[in-house]
Amino acid sequence: MEQQNDAEVVRESESDAADAIVEQPSLSFPEVFRMIQAGEEVPGLQKLDIKPCQEHPTVSQMPRKSKPWEK
Repeated sequence: MEQQNDAEVVRESESDAADAIVEQPSLSFPEVFRMIQAGEEVPGLQKLDIKPCQEHPTVSQMPRKSKPWEK
């Protein structure tokens, strides 16, 4: 009986999460484009903290594939 209750709780939490996603207003591409150009935050996007490392790129370890005309 406990397993059945756990499954119901999981289903309820999944439906709550789905409802939260659906409640966000959907924006059209032109609206998102305008917001990005204006420097505004687009709702629903995760902001990542990505910074350049300023290091030299590493040399490739894989051999270069030959072009079709080089075969």
